Amino acid sequence: QEARKSFVSQIKKLSDIERETSICINRCVDLGRTSLFIAAEDDSLISHSSVPLPVDAFLERLDDLSMGYCSHYNSACRSSRENFLESLEKYLYVKKGFRRSTAKNQAEPQALDLHSVLTHRSGSAVMLSLIHSEILKMLRLWGLLDFDVEIFFPHDPHGLPRAYDKQKSKESDQPHIMTVQMLLEEVTFILVNFFMFFTSYYFNIKSWLK
Repeated sequence: QEARKSFVSQIKKLSDIERETSICINRCVDLGRTSLFIAAEDDSLISHSSVPLPVDAFLERLDDLSMGYCSHYNSACRSSRENFLESLEKYLYVKKGFRRSTAKNQAEPQALDLHSVLTHRSGSAVMLSLIHSEILKMLRLWGLLDFDVEIFFPHDPHGLPRAYDKQKSKESDQPHIMTVQMLLEEVTFILVNFFMFFTSYYFNIKSWLK
C-alpha cells in the first residue's frame, strides 16, 4: 500500500504538457523512483512478503552506474558529441553488460521491473531507455553533459535504445521518442496482463494520466 501511495503521489504531479514530454528532458517526476514504486507493488504481489522493496537501495544502484561512467570517462570522449554518446553506449551495453530481454520474455513483469533489470542487467527496451535517460540526467547535473540529447526508442524486438544529439534529430525520429506517459502506461499495462486483480488500480492510473 505504501508503494502504491508513493507512486500515485508522483504521477499526480504531471501536467498535460509534462505527460507528453520526452523522458530525457522530464524534470517534474522522478521516473527512476516512480518505476521502482511500480516494481515494489509488483514484488509484493508475487512474493506476498511484508518486507517492502528497498527503493532507496536501488536508486543508489542507478547513481552508482552514473558514477561508474565518470571513472570510465576520459577527455578523448569530449572530442565530439558523437564520441561522448558512443562512449556512454559502450559503457552501458559492453562494459556493464546490459542487454535486451529475448522477444519471448519482453512482456514479462521482470523485464519491466526496474530493480530486476538493475540486478540481472537484462530488460525491455522501455527499462533500458529509462536507465539510459537516468544516467544522462545525472551527467547533466554533474556538468559532464552540456547539450540536448534524445534517446531513440526501438520498436523492433531486438534493437537497443541509443542516445543521439537532439540537434541532429529528424522528423522520422519522432515516433521513436519515449514520453513520460508512454513509459508509465507501458509498465502498468504489462502488470495488468499478469495480475488481473490489479486491473482496477490500472484503470485508476489511466484516469490520472488523462
